[in-house]
Amino acid sequence: MARLFEYEGLDKRGKRIKGRVYATSKEEALKKLREEGLLPYSVKERRSFELKIFGGVSEEELGFSLIQVATFLYSGFPLTKSLELVSRQVDNELLSSSLISVKEKVERGVSVSEAFSSVGVFPQFFCQMLRGSQRGENLELIFKSAGEFLLKLSEIRGRLTSSLIYPSVVITFSFLAIVLSTQLVIPKIEDVLKGFGKELPLITKLVVKLFTLLTLFALGLPFLLILLKFKYKNLWEKLGELSLKAPLIGKIILYFELARFCKVLNLMLSSANPIDLSLQYAISSLTNPYLKKRLWGVEGEVLRGKSLSRALKERGVLPEDFINLLETGEISGELERILELMEESYTKRALREVELWVRLVEPLSILLVGFVVALVVISVILPIVEISTGL
Repeated sequence: MARLFEYEGLDKRGKRIKGRVYATSKEEALKKLREEGLLPYSVKERRSFELKIFGGVSEEELGFSLIQVATFLYSGFPLTKSLELVSRQVDNELLSSSLISVKEKVERGVSVSEAFSSVGVFPQFFCQMLRGSQRGENLELIFKSAGEFLLKLSEIRGRLTSSLIYPSVVITFSFLAIVLSTQLVIPKIEDVLKGFGKELPLITKLVVKLFTLLTLFALGLPFLLILLKFKYKNLWEKLGELSLKAPLIGKIILYFELARFCKVLNLMLSSANPIDLSLQYAISSLTNPYLKKRLWGVEGEVLRGKSLSRALKERGVLPEDFINLLETGEISGELERILELMEESYTKRALREVELWVRLVEPLSILLVGFVVALVVISVILPIVEISTGL
């Protein structure tokens, strides 16, 4: 599977340059750079947990830029001129410089797919689709399809984010208010009670200890995850498996993963890529590490003659209706059409689950906050009553 490497080196004019390149190993990365006429003196792999989405450029920015390039191509502009024009219109400096870098590489004779892959900003499935264009496929359609797909991903991500803002803000500020009251207000009341020879009520002590433990857990959770990551190499896979089994949110994650898989596989196949390579990049596009690990290697089984539906069914991680629809597409010879319908269907299912989740989360978060606040209020009032009776 391709990995991202960052490099520093010298070009043919001796100018110092920096960039990124996708390769399966450091040796392959060095080979690619030398083939481009570069002299690298530093090549380091960039780990996945250090990456931002597509190299720090949002899906929306990438989608719009690719559609703009497609528009210029449809208008008759050459690719290099289209890239130059779009680079002037985007606000993101990284994206603008990446488009210029791609333009310069193409002008030096580097293939289009390698040029886009080397800058480390554009998603791998798009770079692989461009290889199909070099075999006679429609380049404008590649840019347009990939751009629309990225815009759809951005829209879905935006809807998820906006739906979680309200409950997240309510719960966060309520938690902070409770922590402050248990750590600042109640200790002062405790000092007053001690002056009267009394102790805090049992419920107040329990509330203080509970929120003290929760605060320590919240502060220590990032360090705990880092420690577990180094101790258990399959930690992320296990967390990915647990996330799929979580109530409500597990279905949302699964449906979005299935929709992404269908979309990328369809785009790759429609670009005249072989089934094994299309599957490789469709699986690579998955974000759940458990699904990605369990499905990896399916492309080899399909290449050896096994049907896609059977190979996926034997992995035992995908729903039966998903497998049945794929089997229907294979038997009818309309796999690409079925994949398109499946992508639309699972996206709609995921969005319905999101709406259900939002409808449940908002009232549940209010009830939870109300219960906790009432508990804290009682824990504060009882000591005050103790003080008044002491007086």
